[in-house]
Amino acid sequence: MEEPRFPPHPRPPRRLRPAPRPLTLSLFRELARLRVKLAEKKVELAELLGVQLDGMSVDEEGKRLSPPPV
Repeated sequence: MEEPRFPPHPRPPRRLRPAPRPLTLSLFRELARLRVKLAEKKVELAELLGVQLDGMSVDEEGKRLSPPPV
């Protein structure tokens, strides 16, 4: 006796990429906020490691006077 034939499995639907978000003012604000946060983290890390970042002003004792430009 012949084995019963089953219909082939339907293909799973293709996953579509989500539409790109439009460039809005709120996205630029968020990007600026994240840049500031990253700069602060870099300064923290430099202080922990005891190194000076380019553009960071330090006094003769090695204490930071001004943060690096963002």
